[in-house]
Amino acid sequence: ALYEDRRPLVFFHQRKAGGSSIRTILQSAAEEHGLTYFIPCHNRLHRCRIYTLPLDQSKRKPKHAIYGGHLFYSSAVNTLEYDKTRSEDGLQYFTYQTQRDDYTSRTFDCFTNIRDPLNRVVSSWNYRQIHNGALPSGNMTASEWDQYLPLAFSEYGYGNNNEAARLFGGISSEQEVNTLTSDGAGDTDAREPHSVVVAHELDTVLSRIATCVIYSQDRCEDSKKITEHFFPWLDTIDCSLHLNTHNNEWTRGGLQPGAAEIIKKHNLVEFHAYNFSMALFNELLAVVNNETSQEG
Repeated sequence: ALYEDRRPLVFFHQRKAGGSSIRTILQSAAEEHGLTYFIPCHNRLHRCRIYTLPLDQSKRKPKHAIYGGHLFYSSAVNTLEYDKTRSEDGLQYFTYQTQRDDYTSRTFDCFTNIRDPLNRVVSSWNYRQIHNGALPSGNMTASEWDQYLPLAFSEYGYGNNNEAARLFGGISSEQEVNTLTSDGAGDTDAREPHSVVVAHELDTVLSRIATCVIYSQDRCEDSKKITEHFFPWLDTIDCSLHLNTHNNEWTRGGLQPGAAEIIKKHNLVEFHAYNFSMALFNELLAVVNNETSQEG
């Protein structure tokens, strides 16, 4: 079906991973099929700095068929995953179904984009921070990355690290998300008190991503195949379309010695999430290829 009742599509746009192009495609598809949509920056009624879904508890059905943006997964759960029931006194109330993690029981379809974390962080740095007077990524030493990555934020107040945790995690403090593993003690070091928090956060992130259809910027043709299989109406993906890109001169020449290791230290949660997402991506692709071969 094009759009199932009470089961809209929610696109969780991970920054600097090809998501702006997907937002454009989602808007075009929605307008082509006469579907309502909530896509910040892509509708005159929706300003850009919106990270939560509009809440309308007056109806059981969602307000829109398609949502897309830098949206928090927890907001989608709070807005879309509820049952409207009656208590013993006859009054209506909402019960949020936050424990329904398997795909078939979800009340919305999750769609998200991913990119190799090292490239994503570098792209994010060059796109955001250079305009604020920072050095281009290729000119920064490992120690400069270590010093500035935990401290650098966009004009909207968001850092460059751990994007998957920012959207899919349960921690609301941006400072904490941006510095989850910045002290060097990652989620594998059980002796550090904070590592328990990191491990719990990673578990939250992975359990939520597990319900999603994955789009990999680095494998666009395969992503197109997966997307069109699970969302047949979303059939206008153009792998040549690139929005919000930056000057390639900033990244030419690569990173200085040791810089990649420092970036990974600050983004351990995102690296784990990316590896998990790519495994899921390959599983989805296998399903698509298998069903396609059977049809042939």
